[in-house]
Amino acid sequence: MAPDRTRSRRGFTLVETALVVVVAGMLLAIAAPRFTAMRNGFLINTAAQQLAGDLRRAQVEAIKRNQTITVAKTATTTYNITQIGNRTFEPGIGFAAGAMTVSFASFGPPIGGGATFTINYGGRAKAVTVGANGLVTVQ
Repeated sequence: MAPDRTRSRRGFTLVETALVVVVAGMLLAIAAPRFTAMRNGFLINTAAQQLAGDLRRAQVEAIKRNQTITVAKTATTTYNITQIGNRTFEPGIGFAAGAMTVSFASFGPPIGGGATFTINYGGRAKAVTVGANGLVTVQ
């Protein structure tokens, strides 16, 4: 009996494997910058929401304790909340230049009007604003 030459061969050739690797590499090269930009967006949004939550917490603490509570930028990546302590952002995320402070009265609204805290990361900026009425927003 002669060997069966019509039998299918198993496995991939070197050319097929190389082609798959090249195509996968090209797709990764196209997608990687978008993933980096998306990650940067998530990180700065998370930091802005952290700060907004801490500002709301300071407002609630002012009412609860019946005393003035202050949130102040203490360094590029750190801020302090009176009676609560220091909070720090993830590495690479920081405040913009300038002093940023807001004090909440014992009945809730900020003393002397609102304030805006600006944070930066990866070429992006977010503003966390405390309005004169005490409303905290992220923009």
